[in-house]
Amino acid sequence: MAKRKKTQIAKEIANAIGAAGKPGHPWCEGVIEEGESGLAISDACPIRLPMRPADVRKLAEVAAQAPYGKGTQTIVDTGVRDTLEIDGGQVELSPEFLEAIHIAGRNIADELQLDADRLQFDLYKLLIYPKGGFFLPHRDSEKRIGMVATMIVVLPSKFGGGDLLIRHGGRQEAFSFPKARAQKQSQYVAFFADCEHEVAKVTSGVRVCLAFNLILKPKRKGSKRGSDPAVDAALLSQVRNWFQHRASDPLVFALEHQYTEAGLKPGYLKGADKELHRSVATVAESLGSRLYFGQVERHLCQFADDGSFGYSRRGNRRWSGDYDDLTIGESYEDEIVIDGWRDADGELAALAPLGCDSSQLISLIPAEDWVPTRQYYEGYTGNAGNTLDRWYHKSVIVIWPESEHFEIVTQMGLNFAVAELLERRASLHQCDDDELEQACDNCQKLAECTIERWPDRKYEQNAPGPDSQTWLKQFAAELPRLEELSLIDRFLEVISMRDWRVDLDQFVMNSLRCFGADSILPLLHRLVECEPPPNQYGIRFLEGLARRDAKWLLKVAKDKKHGGLSRDQLHGLLSSAAAKLSAHSKKLVEARHRRGDPPTDCWRVLTQAIIAAQADCFDDMIGLQDSCPSVFEFRSFQVPAAVKLRQFALKQHDEMPGALADWIERLKVRLVDATSGEPQPPSDFRRDSKVGCECKYCLQLSQFLADPTMHQTQIPASEHNRSHMEHVINSQRLDVQTKTIRSGSPYSLGLTKTLASHDAAVKQYHSDLKLLSTLQ
Repeated sequence: MAKRKKTQIAKEIANAIGAAGKPGHPWCEGVIEEGESGLAISDACPIRLPMRPADVRKLAEVAAQAPYGKGTQTIVDTGVRDTLEIDGGQVELSPEFLEAIHIAGRNIADELQLDADRLQFDLYKLLIYPKGGFFLPHRDSEKRIGMVATMIVVLPSKFGGGDLLIRHGGRQEAFSFPKARAQKQSQYVAFFADCEHEVAKVTSGVRVCLAFNLILKPKRKGSKRGSDPAVDAALLSQVRNWFQHRASDPLVFALEHQYTEAGLKPGYLKGADKELHRSVATVAESLGSRLYFGQVERHLCQFADDGSFGYSRRGNRRWSGDYDDLTIGESYEDEIVIDGWRDADGELAALAPLGCDSSQLISLIPAEDWVPTRQYYEGYTGNAGNTLDRWYHKSVIVIWPESEHFEIVTQMGLNFAVAELLERRASLHQCDDDELEQACDNCQKLAECTIERWPDRKYEQNAPGPDSQTWLKQFAAELPRLEELSLIDRFLEVISMRDWRVDLDQFVMNSLRCFGADSILPLLHRLVECEPPPNQYGIRFLEGLARRDAKWLLKVAKDKKHGGLSRDQLHGLLSSAAAKLSAHSKKLVEARHRRGDPPTDCWRVLTQAIIAAQADCFDDMIGLQDSCPSVFEFRSFQVPAAVKLRQFALKQHDEMPGALADWIERLKVRLVDATSGEPQPPSDFRRDSKVGCECKYCLQLSQFLADPTMHQTQIPASEHNRSHMEHVINSQRLDVQTKTIRSGSPYSLGLTKTLASHDAAVKQYHSDLKLLSTLQ
C-alpha cells in the first residue's frame, strides 16, 4: 500500500478519535471555604487563617530546606529549589479544613474526569517560599502507587510573585492566587502528575502552601461494571480498514498523559485517556484484537544549524534551553520503540521491545508537534556535528489482530520468538484436553512466522568459530517435535537460500526419528544439491557445499543406526555432497578471483563422514587434493588433514582406507625430498636477479644482484622511481634492503644485499622436518 494511503488512514482514525473523545482538562482551580479554623504543627502552636507574619515565623522555625529528586537521587540545591518544607505527617488540619478539602475534591474529580469515589487526598508537605524562593520546572514523581495528580493549596498570607506556571501538551497557564495573596481565602490548583510546572520567584512576603498527592484507590474486585459502551461506528470502520491493509502493523494510540509503568492501568487513566481507552477497547473487542498498554520512546536525530558555521560557536554543545533559533534540516534517524508492556488489565506482559514507524502512531497532537522530554544539540566540530537529538516519551495503547499475534512476536526479535516457542512447548503438558489442540496450533503458527522471518546470513557462511546465535540452533532442534512435515519442508527451503551457518545436526536426527527416512530423505537431497541463485549483479554468495551440511552428514554417519537411513541412502547423500564439493573446488582452480575462504574445513568434515560410513566416494575425495593443489595447500592443509583423518579412521574402524594410506605415503615422499639436505648459505654476493622489469633503474638493480662481489650500492633516482624499485623488490621478494640516501639531487636509493631467501629456506626446512615427523 502506498505511503500516502497509509498516512490517510492514520489521519482518519485520529479524526474519528477526536470526534468521539471528550476534551480533558490537565488542571483546574478553585477556593477552599475553610473559615478561620486552620491547622496545627507538631512542636508548634496552632496556626489560624489568614496567616500573620508571626505564624509564618513559627512555621519557619520547624521547617527544613526542601530537596528535589534527580533520577534516583535526592539533592538539596538552592540553585534549583529554594524552599522550606514540613512533612505532612507533622501537619494536623482542622475538621472544618478537611471538610472544605473534601468539597473541593468533588469539583476536582469532575474537572479532571476522575472517579470521585476512588479519589483520595494525601497531605504530602507544607511548603514555605520566603522572599526569593522558587522552584525550577519539574514534574512530580509517583510517590505512591495510584498517584495521578497533585493539589497545591496556597494559604492566605501576604506575599508577592510566586506564580505557579503549568505546562502540558503545548498548553501553558499561570496561576497567581490573588485571593490568597490578599489574605482573603485559600486557593487551590490541581494538576496531573505528568504536567511540567514551576514556581516563580517570590518577590515579597512569604508564600505558604499545602501539597497533596491525589491518589486513585484500586477498584474493588467484583465491583459491578457499568453497561458496555457502544462501539463508535466511525472508529470501528477506520480501524478495520487499517487491519485490512496493514494487518501486521500494530496501531499505536498515544495517550494525552504520561504514566509511570506502575500507573499504566485502566483504573488509573486520567481525563480524556479514559474515554480513549473505552473507545479503543470496544473496537478491539469487536474486531477480535489484542490490546496492550506500553511506553513509547522516539529518538529523532536531524541536521541543525545555529548559523555560526563553526566560527563563533565552534564545537558548541547545548544540553537544554531554547532551540527555536536552530534551522532544522533532514532527518538522519527516526527510531520509535515500544516497551514497558502491560496487558489489557494493566498487569505486566512478557513482551519484548517492538519497533514501529511514525505512520502507526495515532495522536490528536501530531507526532512532529510532541514536546521533547530531552534534547541535545551538537554544533559544528569540523568532522561531524550540527545535529539536534531529541527524545520523546508517550504512554500508549497498542492493538493488533489476534490472527497476527505471532507475526508481531517475531517482529520483537527472533531470539524472543524462539524463547517464547520453547516456553510454550515446555508448558504443553500442563494443558487439559480442551486446551491442548489450540496450544499446539499456536506453537505451529509461531514456528511458521519464525521461519518466514529467518535472518539472511549470506555473508556469514565462512564466519570462524561457533555460531553466537544459539537460539537459531535451539529452534532448529525443536522444530521436528512439532510433528508437521510442511514446516520441515519450508524451513529447509528458507535456510538453503539464506543461512549456511545454522547448526542442523540435531534437526536432521530429530527429523529422521519423527518422520522416518522415506519422508525426510528427499528433503535432505534437495538441501545438499540446492544452488542459490545469483543476485542482480550475477554474484553468488553461497556456492559449493555448506559446512553445516558436511557436519550433519558426519553426525548421521557416526550414528549406529544412521538415523534410520539405509546404507545405500546414506551413501547416496554422501556422493551428492562429494560431487558438489568437487565441482566447486575445480571451479575455484580456474577462477581468477575467489570469493570467500577455500572449502578446506568442509572437505575435512565431509571426508570424515565418508570414512565413518565407508562410502565408495572416498577415493574421489583424496584425488581432489592432487587435482586442486592451489585450493588445498600442501603444507598448511594437506599434511595436518592427513594426520587428523588417519587418527579418525583408526578410531572408527581400527584401520585406514587404502586410498588414505597411499595419500599419506605420497605426502611423505614430498617431504623427504624437501628435507634431503639443509640449505647452505651462498658462497658470494650473487643473488637472484630476475626483477620482472626492464626499465633503466631495474636494469641497474638486476646488475647489482648478479654481481658476486658487490654487497652495497646506490642508485640515484627521483622519488617516483625510487618507489618503483622498492615495489619491485618487495613484490619479487628480492634479497635486498633499501634506504633513502638524502644527499645530492636527486636522492639515491641505497641497496644492501641480505640472506633473506636462505633464511626462509632454512626455516622451511626445519618446518618440513616437523611435518614429516607427524606423518611417521
